[in-house]
Amino acid sequence: MSEEQDKRATRVSRRAVLASTAIGSAGLAGCLGRLRTVRNQDIPDQLSLKVLTVPGDDDAVATQIGRMLADNLNTIGVNVDLQLFPEDELRRKVLVNQEYDLFISAYQNIERPDALRPLLHSSFVGEVGWQNPFEFTDIGIDELLEAQQQQRGSQRRRTVVDLQHEIVRKQPFIPVAVPDLIRASRTEEFTNWRWSSRDLSQSLVRVNSREADTDTLPLVSTDAQITRSLNPIAIQSRNKGQISGLFYDSLGRYIDGTVEPWAATGWDLSTTDEETTLTVTLRPELTFHDGTPLTADDVAFTVELLQDTSLGEFEVPVPAPRFRGRSSMVESVTVLDDRTVKLAFSNVNPQTAVRILTVPIFPEHVWRSKARPAEIAGVDISEAVTEALVWQNPEPIGSGPFKFESSVEDEELVVQRNDAHLLHRNPTALPKQVAERFADGIPFNRLRIQIVRSDDAALGLLTSGSVDATVSNLGPSVVPRIGREQSVELHVERSPSLYIIGCNTLKEPLGNPHFRRLIARLIDKETIREEVFGGFARPATSPLTGTEWVPSDLRWAGVDPELPFFGTNGSLDIEEIHSYLRDAGFEFSDNDNLLQQ
Repeated sequence: MSEEQDKRATRVSRRAVLASTAIGSAGLAGCLGRLRTVRNQDIPDQLSLKVLTVPGDDDAVATQIGRMLADNLNTIGVNVDLQLFPEDELRRKVLVNQEYDLFISAYQNIERPDALRPLLHSSFVGEVGWQNPFEFTDIGIDELLEAQQQQRGSQRRRTVVDLQHEIVRKQPFIPVAVPDLIRASRTEEFTNWRWSSRDLSQSLVRVNSREADTDTLPLVSTDAQITRSLNPIAIQSRNKGQISGLFYDSLGRYIDGTVEPWAATGWDLSTTDEETTLTVTLRPELTFHDGTPLTADDVAFTVELLQDTSLGEFEVPVPAPRFRGRSSMVESVTVLDDRTVKLAFSNVNPQTAVRILTVPIFPEHVWRSKARPAEIAGVDISEAVTEALVWQNPEPIGSGPFKFESSVEDEELVVQRNDAHLLHRNPTALPKQVAERFADGIPFNRLRIQIVRSDDAALGLLTSGSVDATVSNLGPSVVPRIGREQSVELHVERSPSLYIIGCNTLKEPLGNPHFRRLIARLIDKETIREEVFGGFARPATSPLTGTEWVPSDLRWAGVDPELPFFGTNGSLDIEEIHSYLRDAGFEFSDNDNLLQQ
């Protein structure tokens, strides 16, 4: 039996045992309690949990949430081991090896219901990356995730409401807060700073230069990862959309919430009861940065690569973790000619199907060789890993509006304007609503992103005039300083990030939804909003917080409507918590330690 089969068999056995004993558990609880009173040596150990997050230098918000959670768990009698790991190591432990009980992290991209399917559907259990890292299985939620993907209009909206209620009830992960994106800029040389939270290239093409042809736009970031890896599909990829959009074009791009043609001139959509198809036509004379023509074959290859980075060479497919939700919808890809490709989907509504058009197009002549096996030091997984998922992609070749020029690890990334791009060759060929926004092209020849370690250092470079804007998100602590600088403008917008507490549902008692709901109620989201985010965040009550999909009865109104904090003003109501836990079948020792079940 393979390791994966053994793992799945273990899960089946565990679920079967839990199901068979559920009926008698209530009656046994009282007997066990009396027996433990008589036989002190049979009293179980204190419940211990490991809480993983990153140190403050990597993400001060996640660290503070982790400390608050650990303190509150300790207060109610849980033995907590708070472990801080560098971001790469944390992602390896959580997203690859599943070596955790609880973790705190920022998760990107829950702006649409479709994003919940790879995050929670049981079919993604066992995959690496953000594909159900909670090992969560629930048939009812699976059915709702599948239904909303197929439905349209009001029917879909009702299903998404039901889905949110079920997720909130089961709490496979706890949504904590949606932060604001805080950036700053100067306006002496460049104006019209209008930031896109998801795509840096869309922000940059809107910028206007006060001079006719400026050579370099200097920016600053605290994210050194952009100088270490430029692989958009790496296993430990974080926030790669901002940077990968500089180098890689997609067939379509989200413009004001709608997918509009980009590398494609357009597409024809056809639906039947059994199938949805997209027939996409590419723009003429598209090329990659090295001069190689971009054709429909590259589009087909991209989908194939995302679905299986081994390209069929391994016994089991190795899908790319990023874009997994989108690539998994495609049933087939057919190249009709050099500029035309047909994508077929089953049981997918048109609004969901077009999301596949927003993935980056990868050049086949560069990426095909990355389908070979790779070895990763410190990674313990049962499935094979391909070079495509770990390659640093140090000099990316795409077809986007910028070309790679140079990079110095932990110091800077420099890119050049791609004058062969449509934005410069013929921007009027874009759809009218897109052309109006990007008609002036990019008003500088080169982009230089300098790396610093702190928000204070980033703001120091900005106020001194060494750079013109910040790329990475700034912490709320520097906002007052920005307000005192007359030459600096503050930009605040909703972030696509969601801070979450993830639960490993294969670890007891985290497999118990009552205990996961307890954890949710140990978090004072209003205090976190004020003290951790400085007011620059929205408390989250649903994974879709901040979107139009959240029903009125799940919206924040000073308190969480479903899972209010167990206390007031950050202080816990211990008596109420103990009562809740005892009602859920938990027990305490004589010195109020919470005991293992």
